[in-house]
Amino acid sequence: MKLGCLFSTLLLLLTTGSSYAEVPNKSVNVSDLKILSVSHGGYTIGGKPASDIYFGLDDNNYCAITFAPSEMEKEKSQKGQDIYVAYRNSSNNNPYIDITCQWSSATFLLSSKEIHDCYASLAIFDLDPKEKTATIVFTYKLLNIATANFPPEKLAYMNFPKYALKISESDFTELGLEIFN
Repeated sequence: MKLGCLFSTLLLLLTTGSSYAEVPNKSVNVSDLKILSVSHGGYTIGGKPASDIYFGLDDNNYCAITFAPSEMEKEKSQKGQDIYVAYRNSSNNNPYIDITCQWSSATFLLSSKEIHDCYASLAIFDLDPKEKTATIVFTYKLLNIATANFPPEKLAYMNFPKYALKISESDFTELGLEIFN
């Protein structure tokens, strides 16, 4: 997907996204989700320093998104604001973003096989390094690994149409977002 398309997709998500995530056998109201922890450094993704955001309902129903802040693409919004984006799907195997979820005793992952139709996107905007605040929005579709070898019509997914996290002071620093000065 070209970045212009991604940017348009993200704008659409920001204005019309659903407030429910689909997990097998139920919907989850995204307003019930919370940040469980954030971290940066001491490990890498694609050979670059990585940041992690763990979010979910509790220790049994959570997702972890890992990304390399230094490898995010810089775009401009229609208002001229800087937006940093990362996107991955089966035809764009970006090594600088990954996500996994443990939900309802099932494991979901970002498969790179074309047949699996998985994707993940992450955007950082409203970035204010002086105030140490930002908004991170992501959307994804992950494969239930228990169905990975099933025919396409039997595959099970976790669909997450949009989730926005407001990041402030300590989380901003902990995620290593100072690099966006």
